[in-house]
Amino acid sequence: MIFTNISALIIPTIVFSLLVVIGNPFIVMFLMGRMSYSKKTSFMSGLTVAQIGEFSLIFVALGVKFGHVSQEILSFITLISLFTIFGCTYLIMYSEQIYKRFSGVLTIFERKKIEEKEIPKKNYNYILLGYNRIGFSVIKAFTKITKNFLVVDYNPQVVKELQEKGINAVYGDVDDSEFLEELRVDKSSVIVSTVPEKETNRLILEFVNRNKSKPILLLTGRQIEDALELYAAGANYVILPHFLGGEYTAKLIEHAKDNRNDYKKERQKELRILKERLEKGHQHPKIEKER
Repeated sequence: MIFTNISALIIPTIVFSLLVVIGNPFIVMFLMGRMSYSKKTSFMSGLTVAQIGEFSLIFVALGVKFGHVSQEILSFITLISLFTIFGCTYLIMYSEQIYKRFSGVLTIFERKKIEEKEIPKKNYNYILLGYNRIGFSVIKAFTKITKNFLVVDYNPQVVKELQEKGINAVYGDVDDSEFLEELRVDKSSVIVSTVPEKETNRLILEFVNRNKSKPILLLTGRQIEDALELYAAGANYVILPHFLGGEYTAKLIEHAKDNRNDYKKERQKELRILKERLEKGHQHPKIEKER
């Protein structure tokens, strides 16, 4: 950077930084609104792009190296990068407070008929929060028990596919106490959350406890520490996906012992499920090599 010229760049830097910090989120919110996402999801996603990346510096530095742009331009872009990176950081840190203040205005970026606002005014005995690899199996269990269950997911396409199959499904962000109230989760018997974020599951627990309701809560965690914390907060069961495979295999061995026919039946069932998952585009997550 050429520090002698910085004073002349302050005002242009502020102007262009505001364009990036405000303009980029507006573009993302507009596009996500057109895709039927809620204003909150669009807003939170928009904040993550309220900066110019380090690639901009590399790109301009190459221009300086080959003589296509001046050193002053590089200083200008660097200042904008610093301003927007710091600004974006604080926007994300205080995103919830900012959203609450501007929630009413942000409605202009939301379609009038998004799935989230079409929540049936009825009570569901079973609710699944998050349809994914785990949710795929949970729905199978729900259908064997009752037809009075609801699936909530933040992907409009997934919601549409489930609805086409005759499954009660709505689009929504479970990280929102107002939305949980609209769902009437406190009136349910069993709630299963496949969302692994601890903060989201704590919100669900707090909402249920605040309403003095006693549904059975099955939540999902990433780490053992998360599971212990959720248990202490009142969870009935915490799903730790990486450990379930071992537990299931142990129970299979205890039941089948050395009976080849039992393993054959389990193999056929597993093959049927795997083919069904493959048709739906499911893939097993890649496992990182242990260090």
